[in-house]
Amino acid sequence: MQIPFYDPAPGYSQYMARVDGRFDPAVRDRTLDILRHPNFRRAWARYFLSALVDPSRAVRGYAALLQLQRGVTGGLKPDDERQVMLALLLHAAADHFEARGRAYCWFYNVTEHLRARFVAAVVQVVRGFENDQAVLARLTGAVEPPLRAFAEAYRQQVAREAGPFAGCVFCASRCLYRHEVTLVAAGRALERDFVATIRETREDQTMWRQLARLCEGAATQLVAVSDAKVAQEVALCYATQMGARLDFSSANQCKLVKNVRSIFTSSHQEGDRDGQSA
Repeated sequence: MQIPFYDPAPGYSQYMARVDGRFDPAVRDRTLDILRHPNFRRAWARYFLSALVDPSRAVRGYAALLQLQRGVTGGLKPDDERQVMLALLLHAAADHFEARGRAYCWFYNVTEHLRARFVAAVVQVVRGFENDQAVLARLTGAVEPPLRAFAEAYRQQVAREAGPFAGCVFCASRCLYRHEVTLVAAGRALERDFVATIRETREDQTMWRQLARLCEGAATQLVAVSDAKVAQEVALCYATQMGARLDFSSANQCKLVKNVRSIFTSSHQEGDRDGQSA
């Protein structure tokens, strides 16, 4: 009687190669080393969120994950590297969608459906990625349609009438960015800069501009997109979470987010005027 093999993560049987009929334990061990790396969670969050809002980033942003993997493993032969990156995708996606399923109270079939759709698209990147413009263009054309369809389904499942924080009333994308932004909001260095700016800046408008810049800096850690509107939405989510994290009153949370948003709005309007005058 043939005993079925245990899948270390969903999708192994579908996507991973076997050695003598079994999954290579060395691949899984290397993958777990990468998953445990202190920079991986943010690297994955940036990759996922960027691909979600701009599907072409699934291809253009893949090199950053490759670089992280090579820093951990020391470099592998092409076939071995591809297997490790496939395993990394499967494990990271399983963890990601399990966490989102719990956070958003999805049914199991919804969680699995979204995971499978995302993985099926990105597997093409892992298998076909080369540092060649023609290859990258072909891959981008292949993955953009399924990722756009995935993104639409994902947005429907994360959409919320009300957010968890007082400042969420100013957000137009509740709650698309919340859990990725939480990773950055937990960073002590940015929090210290945020608090120092509030305490040490005497003039209010200067303080709001400096806080807005800090929020934009936080957003660049999470999204690599050319759409300024998306980057500012992520930055506004960071401001929202920082107000709650610093235990501001509801009124002061709203004041913070409202003023940071005003800075973004005025900067956008100035950019439009500059473009028209040019």
